Amino acid sequence: MLFFVKSECDRSTVDELTRKVINGEIQKVRGNIVYLSPDGCIGYDIVEARDESELRAKYAPYSGYLRLVEVSPILPAHEFYTRWEQQHPRTATAGR
Repeated sequence: MLFFVKSECDRSTVDELTRKVINGEIQKVRGNIVYLSPDGCIGYDIVEARDESELRAKYAPYSGYLRLVEVSPILPAHEFYTRWEQQHPRTATAGR
């Protein structure tokens, strides 16, 4: 399952966290696509995990530095459309 994760790091600890990640003291989250704000304080991640519990465990080493602001499951568009069509069979075929 894929999850969208928004995280925040306090400005006073972003340099320390960055050093630890670069030096391998804190392992990078596996299955992760990360986008960071220019100051490194806000992260937007797409993470693969079995469930939310496994996802949160991946971020456990960061707990002294990051606050998880949002954790939301996401679906590839084709899965969303398939589910939608199953829930709206008449509406989905009305325009065809």
